[in-house]
Order: sequence, then C-alpha cells, then structure tokens
Amino acid sequence: MEHWIYQNSQYFHWWTDLLMNANFEDKKILIKGNLYDCKRGQSLYSLDTWAKRWKVDKSKVRRFLQLLQNDGMILIENVSVSTRLTICKYECYQDERNADETEVKRKRNADETQVTPTKELKKDKKEKKEEENIYRAFDHLEISRPEFDKLVAEGWSPTQVDNILDRIENYKKNKDYKNLYRTALNWLAKEPKKGTIQTPKTYMVFYKKQNDAGKFVNMEISVTDQGLQELKNSGVEIYRIVEPEIKNLGGVVL
Repeated sequence: MEHWIYQNSQYFHWWTDLLMNANFEDKKILIKGNLYDCKRGQSLYSLDTWAKRWKVDKSKVRRFLQLLQNDGMILIENVSVSTRLTICKYECYQDERNADETEVKRKRNADETQVTPTKELKKDKKEKKEEENIYRAFDHLEISRPEFDKLVAEGWSPTQVDNILDRIENYKKNKDYKNLYRTALNWLAKEPKKGTIQTPKTYMVFYKKQNDAGKFVNMEISVTDQGLQELKNSGVEIYRIVEPEIKNLGGVVL
C-alpha cells in the first residue's frame, strides 16, 4: 500500500526537502554565537526557517513535523533558538558510499536526479502532475481542480467560487473547517447561481370590499410584496393570501 506521505503532493515535497537538507556527515553548527552538534542525518533549522522556506505559517510546519514524528519518521528536539530534526533510518535513503566521499551539495531545485534505493519516492514528473491538480491551498485546507470544476458545474461562476475561497481564507475561524470543497459548497448555497433571474414574488389575495350599494363582496387580486403591504394598510378585510409557487426552469426562478 502506498505510504501516506506520497498521497499529498505538498507533504511529499516537504519530506523530500527534509531529506535533502539533512547533514551528510557530522558537523558543528554555529547559531547566534553558540556551537551545536549536528550529526549525519540531522538538521538544525528553526520552525520559522522551514515556514519561510515552504511559504506557510509556522503552525502548519509544526503539525507536519508532528505527523512525521508520530509515524516514527523523524525525531524532534528543541535546542535553544532552533530545532534539531533527526531522520530515522537515514541510511536507507542514501546510496552506498565510501566513508571518505566528499559531501554532495543537494538543493531542492537541483537539475541532477537524486537516486535512492526506495521505490516509494515519486518521479519529478508525477510530483508536478499532482501539484497541478491542486487548485488552491492555504493553511490546512486545499481544493483540487476537479472539485473546483464541480462547483462551477453546479451553476456558480468561477468568479463566485474564487470570491468564496477568498472569504474562507480570510475567515479567522477557518481552522475549524476540515474540507475546503464542502465548506465552499455550504457558503455558495447562500449565493444565487450564475444566470439566475429573480422575478418579483406575486401573491393572489382574496378580500372583501364594500360596493356602492353598501354590501361586502368577495374580491381577488394579484399583487407584489409592495402591493400586498398597501392592501393591508388600506384596512380591507383580507381572508386569504396564496403564496406564489416557485419553479426553476433552466436556471431562471419564476
């Protein structure tokens, strides 16, 4: 079964970045005037550094690293102004090399191909395809291109959907949401769909009116909301009001 880290393109990208930035050999790191040991398979970067590198907030980095630690993939150790990460089973991700081999400088956007013995690492082409499948992502939420297209197919315009996504992103309590597609669907339910025309509601009103002979006769009239209110204010005796029947024909509300 495919490992969970490869089912999310963003998480896979971050995991690969962690592997590439782990020390290839033991060394000491100078941070704000203090020396720290950083062994092979470890890195010394603060949460802020990872957040800036991945262009997300620090809380999202913390949640991701906690997921890795819970699954036994890394160990997290706080050291003063930084965080020491240890890649568990680091040797499994490396080629067999001589002990005196020069450390290879690896960067996330390097053109060279990173060779690993594990079959779980995805090819760049497939990773790019997965990233392109994500239409929008922020904080802990994301919506795929097919889900976005599905909302548009439901009748809302792309602009309407984008505006709703903007509102959700700026909503202070969006951390309470777990599924961006379902949240957007619920918010859009309050919006008229594209091409929808709202015609004035008309009511059939039955009332009694005094004729010239002084007798009360039954009358009926079709009026809008404003006409209904005026009829009520006139003091006539209304004994029945029939609400209009709403029909949806091809996106036009009648």
